[in-house]
Amino acid sequence: MDHLFDDRETLLLDLDGTLLDLAYDNYVWLEALPAAFAAEKAVSEAEARQRILGRIERLRGTMNWYCLDDWSDALDFDVMAVKRAQDDRIAWLEGAEAFLHRARLGGYRLVLVTNSVRQLLELKDERTQVLTHMDAAYSSQDFGAPKETQTFWQRFSQVERIDRRDCLLIDDSAPVLHAGQTFGLGAVLGLRRPDTSRPSRDLPGLPTVENVAELLLGD
Repeated sequence: MDHLFDDRETLLLDLDGTLLDLAYDNYVWLEALPAAFAAEKAVSEAEARQRILGRIERLRGTMNWYCLDDWSDALDFDVMAVKRAQDDRIAWLEGAEAFLHRARLGGYRLVLVTNSVRQLLELKDERTQVLTHMDAAYSSQDFGAPKETQTFWQRFSQVERIDRRDCLLIDDSAPVLHAGQTFGLGAVLGLRRPDTSRPSRDLPGLPTVENVAELLLGD
């Protein structure tokens, strides 16, 4: 994978599933939120889970899926409160922080690009101080479009004026990586195991590693 870093000046880094363990987010959405919603609304957890999963499937890859305020309005329930109640589960993926240190020593510009809304990004930064490693950080909320779309990348490039050919995008989402390729980024790299509570999965047609701990910059 070293060739992907050749002639690159900027690393565009996803947050959840790339630097931080996606196990936190999956636990909240699939376990903690259905349980809390069921208790408050006096419905079964199965019914609560079905309602939440149904909305996820309908909205996946859109800003409404990522916007916690929209979720709270749709459910008439404080989703962010559940996120905060489980914040002790927020954690670095193995080797991710060391990878950032190595990338910094390698002279790369580090730019966070995440679909997490600012409110959630701030919560995760409180637990990990991930933003202290970054030269810049952007949420899809800043541009009104998710990373899966060309709108995001076009608006991003108007703010972060860098040569897209000099960029390597590292992400765990195939749609995001394909969007980066379509936009003309110099290289993309996928992560096969974004959630340590689950097994690895394939990202067909994309260069991948298990996690960023496999990347030894500067060797």
